[in-house]
This record gives sequence, structure tokens and C-alpha cells, in this order.
Amino acid sequence: MRRALVTAASVVAVLAVVAALALHVVRHPRARVRGPLTEAERAVIAGYTAGSISRESPIRVVFTEPRAEASQLGAPVEPQPFRFEPRIAGTAVWTSRSQIEFHPADRLPDGTAYDATLDLAQLLKDKAPLKTFAFTFATMKQSLDVAVDGLESADASDIQRLRLTGKLVTADVDDAARVEKVLTAAHGSETLTIGWSHDPNRRTHAFAVSGIVRAESPSSLRLSWDGGPLGVSGHETREIPVPGLSTFTVDQARAVQEPEQYVELRFTDPLKTPQNLAGLVQVTGRDDLRFVIAGSIVQVFGSKGFRGEQKVHVAAGIRNVLGFRMKEPRELSVEFVQLKPQVRFVGKGVIVPTSTGLKIPIEAVNLRAVTVSALRVPDGTLPQFLQVNRLDGESELNRVGRVVWEKTLPLEVTPERANRWMSVGLDLSPLVERNPGGMVRLTLSFQRANVVWSCPDAPAVPEEPVARPADEEQEQSNWDYAEEYEGGETTWRDRYENRENPCNAGYYQRFYDHDIRASRNVLVSNLGLIAKMGEDGRLLLVATDLRTTAAVSGAAVSVLDYQQQLLARGRTGGDGVASIPVEGKPFLAVVEADGQRGYLRLDDGSALSTAHFDVAGPNLDGGPLAVVRLAPVHVEASWKVGRR
Repeated sequence: MRRALVTAASVVAVLAVVAALALHVVRHPRARVRGPLTEAERAVIAGYTAGSISRESPIRVVFTEPRAEASQLGAPVEPQPFRFEPRIAGTAVWTSRSQIEFHPADRLPDGTAYDATLDLAQLLKDKAPLKTFAFTFATMKQSLDVAVDGLESADASDIQRLRLTGKLVTADVDDAARVEKVLTAAHGSETLTIGWSHDPNRRTHAFAVSGIVRAESPSSLRLSWDGGPLGVSGHETREIPVPGLSTFTVDQARAVQEPEQYVELRFTDPLKTPQNLAGLVQVTGRDDLRFVIAGSIVQVFGSKGFRGEQKVHVAAGIRNVLGFRMKEPRELSVEFVQLKPQVRFVGKGVIVPTSTGLKIPIEAVNLRAVTVSALRVPDGTLPQFLQVNRLDGESELNRVGRVVWEKTLPLEVTPERANRWMSVGLDLSPLVERNPGGMVRLTLSFQRANVVWSCPDAPAVPEEPVARPADEEQEQSNWDYAEEYEGGETTWRDRYENRENPCNAGYYQRFYDHDIRASRNVLVSNLGLIAKMGEDGRLLLVATDLRTTAAVSGAAVSVLDYQQQLLARGRTGGDGVASIPVEGKPFLAVVEADGQRGYLRLDDGSALSTAHFDVAGPNLDGGPLAVVRLAPVHVEASWKVGRR
């Protein structure tokens, strides 16, 4: 079950202190797992909340067919059909005709297991084949990790003023105000200011400690954190050395594995640029080096990658930003550990124009093979999918699609390619030819038999991976059926605590904070869409060809409301523009041209924000230009294959 990720390359760095410091070890509550659904339950229930969930997640049950009337959607269900032990206060609502949710009144306590019962007799009346449906779930235990990137110059031309960067990651979502109370920093007798940047996922929180002033002599910065504001026990203080102004040297070397391998050297002062480092920076036995200077960070790349221990020699003579030379040479050592078996997509985006040749780039490391499966959402159910997702979403996939294709890609792991990311082109042509139209969700995965990893003390695994049924479908959201893993007699806790160990069954199991799979939605379409909504109720839609940027004329446009009812139709003219009067609140535009379809959500949440722009102006009464105040523009851009 998947649960609900700062490089310093562009920032001038002076000193690195790299650490991943866990404040609290996760102790995950195990919900009382119910058995598989009975045949009678499968006839009624399509999915339900199970396993570990966020403290702010709703509790959901999805039925195999519509059970509510359209008039019931969004209204509280009375009397309350859910019962929980321990008790939870809140409200139940129908969020779709086949899905009911319970919204807790307050954030649930962490680390708590619940027994839930849904009163089917009350909800379904005389159509209820079962009186109740019982299930279990648990809220995850909150914990946090603090990772320190290092000291950086606040300004590339100022070697005196520094800042410390890093990030704080929480196991579960949490409020920014609470997170910001965890860290404090001081330099000498001065308390320092900490700036924050909070990721939308509310789990990753980047911080920057500013106002650090270097003195002539070395000093120390104290970074302290206390998990109390988040309900996490434990506190710690870290002393971080601050170099003196009289020192110019290379302070640290470290091995960087992601997104590609290189040796990172951090100097105490920003380096003068341009500066030829060939001969001044050497790695024993290597003549294929390339250097990138970013402030006081030097990235050393090797065309053949790096493996094992590397000896780095830094000669005297390297100049800092003020022109002073480093006086003493240094020799440092870094260790490139073996990369764990992984797979990933290259680039971002959903829409793939046909000009790309229908090849999707993927990358793998330390794998003999990668399994690719495709869950197809046909055109007929894509509007239903978009009710609860954007095009790149992953919620409730099994209600609208099914697995139609699976392929295993063998990979040639030579000694030169070992421990290095390998690029592979995934050809979707056979899939698209057999299943034209709609959208597919590609999932990359592997099993233990696929990995290149030594496990001398682990049980033997079959030479060939275990085949899975072609119709096996797993929901890609934070709720699902209770999931069992065929990994031997190990306990859940043992697998969870070893989820980062490729020799343990837990590495191949999904947890809320660990999943070896990579997924990407793909919609093959040449249609790029832009829409604006005027105050007079007219929808202005522009269709262009993503391959040439030319206007698409004669495209059929259908405008649907949230309940997928048709509100209006129209066609684009020679300029690719359609102006369509719409009665009611539009939710989705479906555009069809040359056998292809494009989809564009029109709800307020999908529109671009206009908070920072003046979008007001006079309204002109009468004439074709009566509407000049337009709603935000929403653009679907193409996915440029191969670009990062």
C-alpha cells in the first residue's frame, strides 16, 4: 500500500556537514487484519480503508455499483452508519454514487488501531444482502528525521556570511506551524533565524538557518531539535563547525549517488570562476574526469562512474573568489557503496505526442529485469477517473480500469554497467495498437530474483521470478484491501524495520513510506488545450497540435458537468478556437480530433491561480467583446520524452 520527496548545486557552499539524524524510531501499530472478503462481501464491496493511514485521511468504503442518488451527494448521512472502536466523532457523506466516506471531526491520534463497522442495512435498506461490513485500519505513528546539508555562502561574492541548509521529514503529514517549532539554532550568544519552505505533501520541510557570520577563528553553530511540538519524544543538539576567515582549504569530500554519481568536494570559500581544475583535482587511477564549479562546491564526474573507495588528491594552487590560493594540498577518501536495486521513469508529464515514437525512457540500476504492467482507463471511464483525479492521479483506479498488458524487459548487467543507472526505451506501440484510446498507468516493478545483490545469509530464491496472474490489480492509493505479502514467516515488524534491505522480504513490500515500484500515467494525444471562462457563461477553448503548435480546426468539443452530464457542444474554427455558451457549472472539456482525444478539467481547483495578478478591468456592455474579465487559464503541456 503506498502512502502518501535540496540540492546545493546552485548555491555557494563553504562547509558541508552531512548527516541523516533520526530523532525517533518508527513503531508502527499493527491493525487487527481481517481475513479476505467473502464471496457475499465481494458482491457488494469494491474497496475499503485498510492497513496504515494518515491521521488526516478519511475512512472510505466503495461499493461495486452505485448505491446513492445524485441528490444525496455531499450531504451528511443520518443517522451515522459508521461505528468505530475506539470511538471517532465525525460525519459520513456520499462522495460519489458508489463511495461513502467518514470525515473525522478532529485529527486522529497517531499510532492507534481501529475496528470499524458499516451499517449496510441502514444504507441499502431492502437491497442490502448483508447487514454490516466490518474492517480494520490503523493510524501511522508520527516520527521525524532531520538531515543537514551543510553551510553555504549567502552570497557568492561574500565569504563572511553563511547559512545552513537541510530538511526535516515527518512520517505523517503535519502543520507547518508545528514543524517550525521543532528546530532552533544559535551561533555563539546569538539566536539565529530559520526560514522554511514546506512541500505540498506536508511531510518534507526544507529549512535554512541564516545570519551566520564567520569570525577570524573557527567557531561552532548549535542546531537543536525537539520533537515535542509534533508529539514525538526525544531531543538532540548538533555542533556544526564554522570555519574561520583565515582558512581556505577543501574541508570535505563525499560520494553522491543520485541522480547520477559524482564526487562532491566542499571548500571553505567560494572558488574563482572560470578556473581549470585539471591536474589540480585528481582521483587515483582516473583520467576521465570532468569538473563543475558551483560556488564552493566542486562536482567531479567520471565517464565510467565510480565504484568502491576513491582517493581524491587536491593540489595547492586552487584559487578562491578573492584570488587567494589554497596553500596546503589535501588527500581525501570517499566510498561509493553499492546502489540498491531501483527503477524509475525519466522526465515528467502525462501527455505523450505521437512524434515521440511511443517510446518511454526508463532507468534501472542493479537489476537483471524489470516488469512493466499497464492498467488501462478507457475513454468511457476517463471522465469518472477525473472526478477524483487530475491526469497524473492514482486514486480509485480499479473502479475505472483494469490491467491489460504486462511485459518483462531483460537487462544486460555487464561489469561496466554494474552499480550504474542504465537507460532503457520502453516501446508502447504493441500496447497502443491492441488498446487504442484512453489512458494507461504504467507500473515498473521487480522481484528479488531480478536483483543484482549479494545476500549470503538470506534464503535462496528461485532463478526465475514468481509469475503473477495477469488480472491481478492493486489499488494505487492510500486505502485498499488489507494486503498480505508472500514473503515467508517473517513478522510485519521485522519486514518494516528491514524495508531498506534488499535481502529482506520487507524491501519488496509496500509500506506507507516505502515502495520500490515506479508509476506514471500516459495519455497518447497530440492535442494541447487551453480554456478560459467568461462572466457571460461562454467557454473559450483553444486546441493546438503539440507536434507543430499549429491550430487544430474542426475538433469536436463536449463540455460535461461533475456528474458527467453533457452541458454543451461545439467545434473549433480554423484558428483552433471554440466559443461555447455553457449553462451550469462546467467540470470537464473533452476534445476529439483525428481519432484522438484530449481532456481538460475546468473546475476552480484546476485553474491557475490569479492571486498575484490584476485580472480585473472594465466590463464592456454590448458587442462581441462584452466579456473581458476571464477566469484563470489552465494549460495541459506535452511530456517531452528524455528531458529531466
